[in-house]
Amino acid sequence: RDEHEALMLAISVKRLVFDTKSKSISFSPTFVYSKSRFSHFYESAEPYWGQPPHAARQDSRAYSAQLPLILAFKDIGVNCSATFGYSQFSADAKFKVSGTYPDVVMQSFSYGPYDILSFSLNANYPMNLGRLKIIPELGYSVFTLVKHEDDLRGSLTGGIGIALNWPQD
Repeated sequence: RDEHEALMLAISVKRLVFDTKSKSISFSPTFVYSKSRFSHFYESAEPYWGQPPHAARQDSRAYSAQLPLILAFKDIGVNCSATFGYSQFSADAKFKVSGTYPDVVMQSFSYGPYDILSFSLNANYPMNLGRLKIIPELGYSVFTLVKHEDDLRGSLTGGIGIALNWPQD
């Protein structure tokens, strides 16, 4: 009976700034807004001290601005990107803080806003299989909270994109 709702809106433009037979360079500024609501529903087979079921919830919001520099090596078919980013995250929550007494106590909490700086390097290699394009990607990202620069974190990233090649007339 848990519920989760999420919405994300991303706006991006891409601008080619350098192009030769062997390589190209582009910028692609991106702005993202996201919000989510998670509601956890507590319900037991036994009566909860005569109390009805209670729900906890968390509402979160995030804003992000990213500036990727994209380098395409046309001869070998590899694309690389370096991305600088800034994000802000905040959340409001309401949770049950007592679960062993007849009176269920709900308490509200607020988190943030947290300012986050990030940098990532990625590479991908698109492979055409007829009308299907498979795009494996591998990268590494580092990020830190703005007021905690001594707490730099890193993460290996990866994924596989799938695209359709449309015939061109």
